[in-house]
Amino acid sequence: MQVPEQWLAVARFAELPNGNFKCFDVEGVSLLLCRVGERVFAVANNCPHQNLRMDKAIMQEYEIVCPHHGASFDIRDGRRLDGPSVFPLCGYPCRVVDSQVLVDVAHPETSMARHMEYLADRQKDKRTEP
Repeated sequence: MQVPEQWLAVARFAELPNGNFKCFDVEGVSLLLCRVGERVFAVANNCPHQNLRMDKAIMQEYEIVCPHHGASFDIRDGRRLDGPSVFPLCGYPCRVVDSQVLVDVAHPETSMARHMEYLADRQKDKRTEP
């Protein structure tokens, strides 16, 4: 059985700082809403490296860096960019409608699919190394 979409209003677009993020708890899920210009991305507020909260992270453009061990991720797709984590950051479908930021917490973009993409890229990189 497929779970229906569950778009929940989490914040007003104007309350999100441009170039930074804000933490929200929605239906038992801790999220970071990250704003870059007119775009907003919803990611889990826990680093997949050791499941530690990321609400003290540093964000620059589309990169967010875990404050605990320096793992960094692309907020657009959760891809690991650097650091000790081998798993990508979990994200959630997110959109802005009538100045409201809506998030579908019922459909996390699971890290397993993202991890499989990461492993495929890693294998490709190993084949091209000298």
